[in-house]
Amino acid sequence: MNGEPVVYIAGIMNRAVMSLYAKPEIASLADLKGKVLAVTVPGATTDFAARVLLQQARLSAGKDVKLICLKGMVEILTGINQGNADAGIFTS
Repeated sequence: MNGEPVVYIAGIMNRAVMSLYAKPEIASLADLKGKVLAVTVPGATTDFAARVLLQQARLSAGKDVKLICLKGMVEILTGINQGNADAGIFTS
């Protein structure tokens, strides 16, 4: 670094910036009951966000809504388009 001062700049947000994409027949979180919701991997922010959203809608992951893990955003979109998932959580 040749003696130059090091500057570290970081930013934080107090909320997750994510989107829920779903098939047209799903108009609300309540419509996810009995459906399949795709996330990336267990423990990821998409998984956490899905569980929080379901809890706020008084739905239970695994009981009311099946969660499946599909690696990444492309795989989630493919899963919805191929009928393996009804909705998916996407990071922005």
